[in-house]
Amino acid sequence: MSVNTQDMEIVHRVLRRESRLLVELVAAVTPGDTARAKVIAGHFRVYRLGLRNHHEGEDELLWPPLLARVDLEADIVLRMQAQHDRIAATLTRLDAAVPAWEAGAGADERDTLVAALAEHRAVLLEHLDEEEATLLPLAAKHITEREWASLRDHLVRTTPRPALLTLCQSDHRRRTIMSLKNVNTVLATVCVLFSLYLGASFVLPLETAFPGLQNWPSGNGGFLMVKGIREIAMGLAMGILLVTAHRRALGWVLLMVAVAPFGDMINVLAHSGSMAAAFGIHGLTASLIAVTGLLMLRETGKARAATAPASA
Repeated sequence: MSVNTQDMEIVHRVLRRESRLLVELVAAVTPGDTARAKVIAGHFRVYRLGLRNHHEGEDELLWPPLLARVDLEADIVLRMQAQHDRIAATLTRLDAAVPAWEAGAGADERDTLVAALAEHRAVLLEHLDEEEATLLPLAAKHITEREWASLRDHLVRTTPRPALLTLCQSDHRRRTIMSLKNVNTVLATVCVLFSLYLGASFVLPLETAFPGLQNWPSGNGGFLMVKGIREIAMGLAMGILLVTAHRRALGWVLLMVAVAPFGDMINVLAHSGSMAAAFGIHGLTASLIAVTGLLMLRETGKARAATAPASA
């Protein structure tokens, strides 16, 4: 029975994300903001420690048994070793660039660090991708369960608990945000499509009366035309923000849009209309849109927190 190497892929996922975030976070720091630079530099050191311990475990516990058991595939292991050396060289450059930037948060030092982080990430991704494609299947075939467990134990034993918690909690937070994002996208799409459909139903018209007020207004239907245009405009505004991924702005717009069906509910009740329509149609619509807006703001707030490392 082959060894399950999924935990290695989880570690790699964390390394991919953190190496990307470091580039983005450093690039966004305003020159002279030494307080922010200190926080991000501390997070880099957490990342560096985790990466170093992960690679040391492979160097000491994974490569030797594999080289002893494979023949034609030995070049794969040797290539992984060479890639570790290349990654170590990029970390050596970062060890000099990070303190230089941290000291004064200068623009030139920041740009130098961003370039060094981007180079490190490129080398790292090449290694992670190839390791997952070629080395992990080899390990699953030739490494025992006990040997694989020792590799995992090495990372836990050599990495301080706060550093492990920082990396693991960050990954859990990212997956939570992605799940919430999917739900919010569906809800926002429903709000957009419903607004467009409702607007079209009054403008075309597909319906001839205002829900809850069947006998008002009378005449040429100008009121319903105005309402239909309003619904279409709101649907287009929400749709554009959703498609262009301006999700935080969309959250605020959804909250503002919720005022319209809430006002419709008050209108129906004030004119002795159907309470079932007031609460079941207009009230429910206002609630759905408002909840979607709040969830969108919560999602984007969590995303901002996820990209900001904890203070060192």
